[in-house]
Amino acid sequence: MEGFSLGGLGRGRYWFFVPAGTKEFRVKLLGVHPGVYGAAAIAPGGKLVAYHQGANPGGTQLPWSADKGQTADAHPERGELIVKPSPDDTGKVWGLALWAATDLACELVGVPPYLALKADTWFEP
Repeated sequence: MEGFSLGGLGRGRYWFFVPAGTKEFRVKLLGVHPGVYGAAAIAPGGKLVAYHQGANPGGTQLPWSADKGQTADAHPERGELIVKPSPDDTGKVWGLALWAATDLACELVGVPPYLALKADTWFEP
């Protein structure tokens, strides 16, 4: 969901659903605080299909924060995974590894915007 962030993330693995027939989906990232952040999309068979690692070199990236730490049009605190799944890998639950120095904003686009802590507990409310 837009504006969703995970606080005190460190690193973790989550699960999400890619509906049958999905041609493309995206995972938008925002390193909220200074430090390294990243994500990896993992297909149902365990294959790494997309990876991004970046760093927020400056200020806090919260809507109410005055210290955004941005310069010109450079935004190294933002990253994105773009995935074009094979038809055989749609209609299934995928893995998403996330890591960040502290907090990470994460938005799923083109798939249901829900993360589960275990593959067998994913559901769409």
